[in-house]
Amino acid sequence: MKRALAAFALLAAIGSLAFAAASSGISESAAGAPEAPADRAGRDTPVTLTLVAVGAAGDTLEARWSVSDSARAPVSPEPDSLYFFHTADGGYFYADHAFSMEVPPGSFVVRVARGFEYRTIVDTVDVFADTTIVYELDRWIAMAPQGWFSGDCQIHTSHYGGDYVVRPEDAWLMGRAEGLSVLNCLDNYNDFTGAPHACSTQDCIVYMSEEYRSFTYGHADLLGLSSLVTPCQSEWWPLLMDIADSVHAQPNALIATAHPISTDDFFDLETIPGRNLGREIPVDIVAGVLDAFEVLCYSNLNNAGRELDFWYRILNCDFEMPAVAGTDACVNRAFDRPMGGFKVYAKVPMMQFDFWTWLAAVGEGRTFVTNGPMITAFSVEGATPGDSLAMAGDPPPQLTGQLVVKSAEPLLRADIVRNGKVAESLFFGPGVCEMDTTFTITLEKSSWLAARVFGENEHWGTVGDSLFAHTSPVYVRLENERILERLDAEFFAEWIEDLETLTIENGVWSDPAESTRVLAEFAAAREYYESLIVGDTTGVPSWPDAPTTSVHLRPASPNPFGPRTTFRFSMPEPSRVSLRVYAPSGRLVRTLLADECPAGRHEAVWNGLDDAGRRVASGIYFCRLEACGETSTSRIALIR
Repeated sequence: MKRALAAFALLAAIGSLAFAAASSGISESAAGAPEAPADRAGRDTPVTLTLVAVGAAGDTLEARWSVSDSARAPVSPEPDSLYFFHTADGGYFYADHAFSMEVPPGSFVVRVARGFEYRTIVDTVDVFADTTIVYELDRWIAMAPQGWFSGDCQIHTSHYGGDYVVRPEDAWLMGRAEGLSVLNCLDNYNDFTGAPHACSTQDCIVYMSEEYRSFTYGHADLLGLSSLVTPCQSEWWPLLMDIADSVHAQPNALIATAHPISTDDFFDLETIPGRNLGREIPVDIVAGVLDAFEVLCYSNLNNAGRELDFWYRILNCDFEMPAVAGTDACVNRAFDRPMGGFKVYAKVPMMQFDFWTWLAAVGEGRTFVTNGPMITAFSVEGATPGDSLAMAGDPPPQLTGQLVVKSAEPLLRADIVRNGKVAESLFFGPGVCEMDTTFTITLEKSSWLAARVFGENEHWGTVGDSLFAHTSPVYVRLENERILERLDAEFFAEWIEDLETLTIENGVWSDPAESTRVLAEFAAAREYYESLIVGDTTGVPSWPDAPTTSVHLRPASPNPFGPRTTFRFSMPEPSRVSLRVYAPSGRLVRTLLADECPAGRHEAVWNGLDDAGRRVASGIYFCRLEACGETSTSRIALIR
């Protein structure tokens, strides 16, 4: 604290003009002026370098720091564990106050970052006497007043191989330094409370939750759990869709893919990353149990953490799937990259922001993912990411959209993406960081539309091979036809064939009923994709019969739906049945069934009305079936 007070005393003494100079990297010695070169000769006694980051009002800011000497070797304050020094990216550490280092006289490069909304400072300073430098960080954009709040869906504070003990309070400091509004820390039993942690503040929320790890079917981010799901890892049983049912039985909780595509070796079950691959995703998508897809993650295979191809294929099979980002950063390991290097921004009215409204916005697809650039507005005919439009298709409609992009660093181009292909590219001029434009696009068939931006990455503090951002889609259906690219349905049918082969050849079961159930789920999903390949683009193909050894809620048909949809379910024995529709917030919308039912197959129709007979709004809803002591959940989309 004395060092911090000394820094501000110096600041007060030299005045606002010197403050501006210091923010650009000009150092002041203890005597108040830089030493002359002649005075530096022969100086080898260590000197003290004191640094602090402040905001425009002079308030001390949490920040990520990197300091290196003339040989590019990192230096940091001691002890390392107090500042969580990491060796990645040339070495970095965290501080929320003024700090000091004993260094040999010489030249040093100082880097300071505070997330994406502040400009990163890179400064070269000569230090030949005790020196204090105060850096004022320039906040070039404030996203929260515009209703955008950032999060990292996958952070680890207590991962194996850790070098540090990271408390929730320490994660909060790092989150503040990385400009995060929401930290989803997925370390299972570590500091789990079933609610935002007590260290949380209004502008930085820490939620200790769980990553589920199936080393056959894939990993998943379990967000907003009120109770932990057990077991927390598995090999062949249970399925991820069973874990999803346990998640959705908890109010407001969501499940997202974790680093979904970690390898291109589908049949590797022995090593990491093979044991991280999301093999079950195409099956879970058909079952309607996944809430979001991790487009950006350090542990994704492609394009320095971007996974677009697989996500685009999902969207091209008429599934509405929001984009999220989760770094998979293990901040307790000294060699890992920082949390928040990839972020998902979710749109929430500013005065309504809390963890639950943010999570609901993620589930509704009101998101964009980024490693720096900000897509502050994207719309098609007034519809924004997560929205669906139903339109006439004759003549083909010409749609008008808006795109607003801002960046701290120059960008190269913005793409309007339709069904995974570039429909239009918009180019930035040399050195240009902003774009506010409109575009038009003619649709010949049902499509999803999204925006993405690219730029060169030459900047410390930005993770990835380039600057990148991508919105979740707007969905446009013409004449009630599904969004469908048949080659992508074929891709998933073949993927599931490989999954069936892998399971038959390698599966280990404690009960034959387990393998029967698993293979039946896989076969049903494969047949669904096969029906897309050869079927009509309207309506929904019939869902193959599933085994009746357990309660089973099939995907709604049609889905998405307009006037009505049908839920079909089966159960192995007579039971009291509860079939209810819920909003993403957990609010009960409609009770479809609450009665005794015999064993066998049943169905119920929902006409889009609530229990009071009122039309409910377009959006995502969940149907939950409870019978025979079991629970099953299905995700549906209503389009007016």
